[in-house]
Amino acid sequence: RLALICFPRLGGTLDARRDRCVFPQVAAWANANDVPLFDPVPVYARYDLAGIRLNDIHLNERGHRVLAAALFDWVTSQGLVPVDALRGRPDAPPPP
Repeated sequence: RLALICFPRLGGTLDARRDRCVFPQVAAWANANDVPLFDPVPVYARYDLAGIRLNDIHLNERGHRVLAAALFDWVTSQGLVPVDALRGRPDAPPPP
């Protein structure tokens, strides 16, 4: 089954109400076609951006750990990957 992840820009501050997918037409298409779309903004919004990114588009090691744990939770909750097919949930650092 097709599923999409659409990342926001990570520059400056992240406003969970405003900053979403950098390709809004992709998000609209996914919604219109019942394609699961993972939006990491609510996850990132719990963290200080300076602590999870390298620059406006790249995450650092901590940011990748945060994303990995969130993606694990999402793919299993959406039934996209059976839980027993995975080795275990990655650990994410707690939000500050």
